Amino acid sequence: MELQWPLILFTTLVAWSAGLFGTQALMAVFGVGKRAQVPAWVCSAVLLAAGGIAVFFHLEHWERIFNGFGHLTSGITQELIAIVVL
Repeated sequence: MELQWPLILFTTLVAWSAGLFGTQALMAVFGVGKRAQVPAWVCSAVLLAAGGIAVFFHLEHWERIFNGFGHLTSGITQELIAIVVL
């Protein structure tokens, strides 16, 4: 089995971003770590962007990704719809 490093990086970075964002949100609710809120949110956004960029390296022809959005049954279109709905 071949390892798909871009997908591994995408999953790791997005999960790290979500965990950091969720942890900082809980800390904000309880009034703890006020000085760390903005840096944590910025770091979370950077991790999310890096994960989003990493996923494009998985595609053989990344410039064709928008062709998939025209087909409602394509996996990328269904993922996009799920992200927008959630």
